[in-house]
Amino acid sequence: MASRRLFSLDIIDSDSFIDMPVSARMLYIDLGIRADDDGFISSPQSIIRATGAARDDLRVLGSKGLIIEFDTGLLVITHWRMHNSIRKDRYNPTIFKDEFNLLSIYDGTTYILGNQLATNWQPTVALSKGKISKDKISQRLLADGLRDSGFDLFWKTYPRKVKKAEAQTAWIKHKADRPPIDEIVTTIEAWSKADDWTKDNGQFIPYPASWINSRRWEDELPLIPETEDEEIKRIFG
Repeated sequence: MASRRLFSLDIIDSDSFIDMPVSARMLYIDLGIRADDDGFISSPQSIIRATGAARDDLRVLGSKGLIIEFDTGLLVITHWRMHNSIRKDRYNPTIFKDEFNLLSIYDGTTYILGNQLATNWQPTVALSKGKISKDKISQRLLADGLRDSGFDLFWKTYPRKVKKAEAQTAWIKHKADRPPIDEIVTTIEAWSKADDWTKDNGQFIPYPASWINSRRWEDELPLIPETEDEEIKRIFG
């Protein structure tokens, strides 16, 4: 294994990378430094303990598509070949042949698990001609990310149904920091009864993408005035 590693600015200067917590970003660097010549890390838990990182940081990296985790406990850096191109006379192939054989390489830069694009991060470099278009990649990643994510229930519950595509993108972006879908639904239902959202035919309800990007589920729930029936029931039981 080489004693020096490089990191592409196309990855570490991207908005998706910078949006992560500092601890997750540092863990990514620590993993990359210790990877073998094919980007595999055999003991990620030991690295987490040695560097003071947390398991949650690993989950953040996985949710961003920056690493691929195997059932055996191994990891591989998804965009390893964007970071490092090792001369053939210095290259030592990984010893983890079984896991390596589960991967394909998209566009010469990105590991793919099976036939699915295993990344939510979009490269800023141009895609090669004759390859899958960037729009098709985005659509495929979006579909994969939304599957079983709770977005359909969010959209059904949210009272202002505008700019759905932007809402879907925001939903995927905040995969690592949004709470369970039942908590989000409860929050939306509470706000749907609040004066801020009911007055003037709901014109002050935020766009769904804005609500997600602002992490409005963290707001303190509004006080909901009792209806006449609720007041009678409370008084008379």
